[in-house]
Amino acid sequence: MRAGAQFGQDTKVAPGVQFARTGYKQMKKQIEHQQKLSHLHQLHPAWLALIKHCQEIGFGEIERIKIQSGLPVLVEKTTQRIKLT
Repeated sequence: MRAGAQFGQDTKVAPGVQFARTGYKQMKKQIEHQQKLSHLHQLHPAWLALIKHCQEIGFGEIERIKIQSGLPVLVEKTTQRIKLT
């Protein structure tokens, strides 16, 4: 390695080692993604229903959400906006 070079810039890496590095990074990203998704399965069905409602309206506003014991129980006055252009 020449003087002042950063690790990995001018070094030769065997193809198998390079694959192992990128494979590890991809596997780590997949595991992190699965962990994020697993948190959705831990959500209460009331929260899942609210999320589904938000996805269904797409664009719009929810004026009031009633929460009881930390859970959404009622959504009042949902306005859906439809983009015409």
